[in-house]
Amino acid sequence: MRKLIISELKKMLKSKFHLSLLIFVIVMMVVQVVREDYRAVNAYDPDLQFSTFDGEPLNTNRDLYVYADQIYSQYEGTVNEELWQRFMDDYNHLYAEFTKDENIDAVKMTNFYGEDWKALFERNEQQKLTDKDHQLLQRLNESNADYVSVVYDELSGQEPDQYLLKTFYKDESSLNTLNLIYRGSTDLLQEEPLLSDKSPQQNPWNYPLYCLLHPQTMLIDQLNLSYSENGIPSHQQTNLQLYAEKQLSQPQTYGSMIPARLFVRHMQSNTMITIVILAILFANTFAIEKSTKMDQLIVATKAGYTRITIAKTLANLLIAAVLYLILNLIAFLFTVSTVPLHGFDLPVIPQLNWVLNMFSMPYLSYRQLIISLFSLQCVAIVAITFTASLLSCLTKNRFITILILFSILFIPPLLYPFLDVPEWLSSLSIINYVNLGDLYLFFTSNARLFDPILSNGIWVKDLVWIFWLFFAVLASIGMLIHAKYHIVTTK
Repeated sequence: MRKLIISELKKMLKSKFHLSLLIFVIVMMVVQVVREDYRAVNAYDPDLQFSTFDGEPLNTNRDLYVYADQIYSQYEGTVNEELWQRFMDDYNHLYAEFTKDENIDAVKMTNFYGEDWKALFERNEQQKLTDKDHQLLQRLNESNADYVSVVYDELSGQEPDQYLLKTFYKDESSLNTLNLIYRGSTDLLQEEPLLSDKSPQQNPWNYPLYCLLHPQTMLIDQLNLSYSENGIPSHQQTNLQLYAEKQLSQPQTYGSMIPARLFVRHMQSNTMITIVILAILFANTFAIEKSTKMDQLIVATKAGYTRITIAKTLANLLIAAVLYLILNLIAFLFTVSTVPLHGFDLPVIPQLNWVLNMFSMPYLSYRQLIISLFSLQCVAIVAITFTASLLSCLTKNRFITILILFSILFIPPLLYPFLDVPEWLSSLSIINYVNLGDLYLFFTSNARLFDPILSNGIWVKDLVWIFWLFFAVLASIGMLIHAKYHIVTTK
């Protein structure tokens, strides 16, 4: 059997087309990771510049990851009031240093507000703006809302004679980095300048340390832990909510989540492309014998069609497994070449979310998330291998196999937003192998999966594993029966 499997592997990899598909997946993985890691930090806002607190420029996302990891690592430890106070004190001290009056950039202030900018700021503070001031500030507000914002009176609902005005500093790039790391955003015009217990109330996800310090009010109430049938958040208690409350009631730890978060992000790169390529690759498993008339000779060989069928399926499974291992190795190597690996026991909560955008699941650790993601990738390997092999075995036609596989891959996701389907049918869509890399579907309460945990404590992701293993067994039996009674035609 080993020789048969090796023979099938050679046959598969000997094809320049097949080999080019596999190389394409690996190259696309590298391109995707490099594009994300080496993208300019200010790619979406060229006016923003970033640098270390000492003034060294941070040009790429990779530079920012390294520096942010160093800063967050200073706060490793058990979450408590003392750690949060130290976090606030460090920020406020650095903010005071960067925003001294002598650090105001007079040139930028003049270019933006005009030569009379000092008097303008005084009149704005005293709420004695002139008509000319209003015209200027309204015009600046329309073109630069992040720099000039209208202040509304919450009681009267009217606009008072005052605006929120941005002050430009010489250390603006360092200040941007400070705000991004400590406060999760560079746009703080609407917030109090100094960090306090009130700061997280407006945008809690920008302050993960404070959220972990007050999980019941800042996390449980903010997470979408229950959905109704039409996908609207409800107050109905779910098993996920019970699980989250139990996990978050325990002492929490904090530190740099950058390495673990970066590794997860890299692991998720090009999941769809990999599935599509494997579908195309495996569609030719049995069709090639039919097209070359080799199936007529196989029947008469000592190995027989049954053993050849087993060898082909195992060869496909091996190719898929090795490909995923290579992709995960690439993810691992790029991560460790950027930052040292640590923080895998920390909760999955946003950190540096402006760049490393990912949903929040603080009731899980990054270690749990990475193991689950790898497990779901293994499910995807089993799913696509046995689905493609079975269809190729039954149809002996590459085009028909690809057509059916692509229909399964793409038609349900395209039609789902436009169809009013029952909740149970919507939930079944998660077994589609195109969804197996979507962690959001399996670990949060969402419109497709009302509760990812069953009443007996079993996660739905584990049932998906059981489903595809059961399918693999049925597919294997079907292919073996088909091979045993295989009839060769000479047409």
